Amino acid sequence: MMLDPTDLPNVRREKRNFSRIDENVFMEFFVVRDRARAGKPRPPLPAVRSARRDQLVELNGLIRSLLTKVRASDIHTARCLAAINKKLDLLASAVSKKRDDRAVRFTRRVNISAGGLGFRSSMSLEIGSRLAMRIAAPDYDLKFSTYGDVVYCDRDSQNPDLPYRIGIRFPSLKMSDRQRLFSHVLSRYVERIRTVKQVKEKK
Repeated sequence: MMLDPTDLPNVRREKRNFSRIDENVFMEFFVVRDRARAGKPRPPLPAVRSARRDQLVELNGLIRSLLTKVRASDIHTARCLAAINKKLDLLASAVSKKRDDRAVRFTRRVNISAGGLGFRSSMSLEIGSRLAMRIAAPDYDLKFSTYGDVVYCDRDSQNPDLPYRIGIRFPSLKMSDRQRLFSHVLSRYVERIRTVKQVKEKK
């Protein structure tokens, strides 16, 4: 079966959607000052974990998930959950601040693929900077450490609290982590399509 040339833009758009997904993740990173000494990917932060911080991150992810479901039907409850989530963000930052003052950490919605991610930030990052990163999806068994290169940092006025749009490329993500990340993105994409289909069938 020949492909109609007029369908090519839709195919490319669908391929982009298929390989990327919006996801709530916990992320921490710091700028690697000496790229020449960065070496191979390794856990960028100490392996010692804070149980209190992990519990806060887990609650944060749960509330963000509830927010998405509640916002469409009950705006007052959604605002209450948003306020609680903001408080948890502050608490998580306070609990984890003692670990490494160089690191930036937050739970936020990002656009992620096996090749990199994009997110909004309150701070700018210099294009070409290398970041030591640790990323985890609180709602899923997905976490990895790697280096990321800043490929763009654009400012816009759509969100005054997070005015910078930042793009990160994973130049040295381990193949096993890349495969796990791709599988995660694929399964989440299929899940999203299934949900949309169910909603349409109910109407």
